[in-house]
Amino acid sequence: MFQSWILDIIIMDGSANDLGPRVNGGLWLIVNADGIPRPFSTTEVPSSNHPVWNFPARMILQFNDVSRSYLYITLCTHGFNGTSVEVLGRSRIGLRALPVGSPKIFEFPIMHPSNSAQIVLNCRVKATLSSITASYARPPNAH
Repeated sequence: MFQSWILDIIIMDGSANDLGPRVNGGLWLIVNADGIPRPFSTTEVPSSNHPVWNFPARMILQFNDVSRSYLYITLCTHGFNGTSVEVLGRSRIGLRALPVGSPKIFEFPIMHPSNSAQIVLNCRVKATLSSITASYARPPNAH
């Protein structure tokens, strides 16, 4: 049976040692999660070793099991030809690890797409996961 959840998230900022020569233009994140119909992206920010997005989002998620569901984050920039997108890194966060009920700030690594041992960016977010429970209208009491 599907359960419905609300994921409130603010993608705050990131820190990197060196994004290197692969960055051509701005940076943005593509966010997807199990249980949503399509991904969304943050606004593009200027390339730096400390990008700041402060991007809020609310997602309504539907899935069978929170312990087997994930949030996927992809760090992107423009390709050198200016028309393509280059993936700089990826991350997968288990939804079961997210705070339930009250928002918390936490950080997670975004890893190089071809070297999962290399951290490209540490991303800081504020998030909370809340269960949506069905409420049923009660018929009025008959006297």
